[in-house]
Amino acid sequence: MTMPRSTTVAPTAPKNNWIEVVLLVTAGTVGAGIWFGTRGVPPNHAGAVIDMPITLVAADSKDLSCAMPDAVGSAHCEYKEPNAPWPASPGAAAGEDIVLAPYATTTNEQVIVGGVFTAKAVAERAAREMLVPRAKQKRFVAECRVRLLDRKPRVAVRFGRTAAWGHFDQVWLGVAESCAVKE
Repeated sequence: MTMPRSTTVAPTAPKNNWIEVVLLVTAGTVGAGIWFGTRGVPPNHAGAVIDMPITLVAADSKDLSCAMPDAVGSAHCEYKEPNAPWPASPGAAAGEDIVLAPYATTTNEQVIVGGVFTAKAVAERAAREMLVPRAKQKRFVAECRVRLLDRKPRVAVRFGRTAAWGHFDQVWLGVAESCAVKE
């Protein structure tokens, strides 16, 4: 005669899940912080300082210009509107104004930045080729730290003194705080 097996299970001690609870709460808190901390703040915002690799030739120092009716702080385009130069600021000391110009980054983003050719490394690099015709100048990259000023819906631009005016849409304006040259 066989005895039926018992179907009762011996009681076990309660499982200690505190490590799992702590990990779950920590992960949730970190995730929520990341989610809510970045919502509504784009990676590029006014006041941000970002790395910006700008592609140039020496002639760009004289050939590029933009037109915009308003200044952003002390930064403004060379023209108030196409073919209407920015008015001279009475009483302004030389070098106080920052003149903006249109550029393309190495990832082909359109930007308008002031101070690129006043950076020592860029000015020295450009000076070596200023007497060479534009078509024979070697392209180089200015690795700049740029402080973003504002984003404008539309700014008139041109890429030559006698070139037709075009425009950049939804473009960032900024000021180069420093630049290094990459050949």
